[in-house]
Amino acid sequence: MGRNSLKTYGLLRRSEFRNYEGACNAHSLGWNILGLTIALTFFLCVCEHLFSINSVTLLNELRQIGFLNL
Repeated sequence: MGRNSLKTYGLLRRSEFRNYEGACNAHSLGWNILGLTIALTFFLCVCEHLFSINSVTLLNELRQIGFLNL
């Protein structure tokens, strides 16, 4: 089987698989960052609503204890 027939049957060469795997890792990283951003926003909104804490004050407190490195 030549290279073209490998592609026809959906088989990937090792270098092609590495490129595909790298793209998937970058894609996953983007979704993880988006998920963390949404979770942090939700956390700030809940804290602000339940405890009447200003989001800016809460972020400053988290930054002071070293939780956020912004």
